[in-house]
Amino acid sequence: MGRTLVANGLLAGSACGKRRVARPLNSGVRHHFVKVDVYGRFQLDVVREGQRWVAYRLALGKRIQWNELAIPSKLEAAEICEYLDDLYHEMAKPGQRVHEIE
Repeated sequence: MGRTLVANGLLAGSACGKRRVARPLNSGVRHHFVKVDVYGRFQLDVVREGQRWVAYRLALGKRIQWNELAIPSKLEAAEICEYLDDLYHEMAKPGQRVHEIE
């Protein structure tokens, strides 16, 4: 709630595919974010806040900041799914992957 989404174009070779830009209503600052599903086990909102990525775990109408996950600030939004897939690949069943969700 309280954000306007603007979809950007498709990025070639990206596991996530799309980048989105969110803008709080009372601010001119734009934040990038990606919403991902990790092998059907849990979902994350990964939000660019200033110079760093911040992860929020989504569960039953709640959005809880997940400080246990550190995402390198140098990653682009389109690289986050691949990074999470590399990080959590031991949780995956054959054929599963981390992917962006709407």
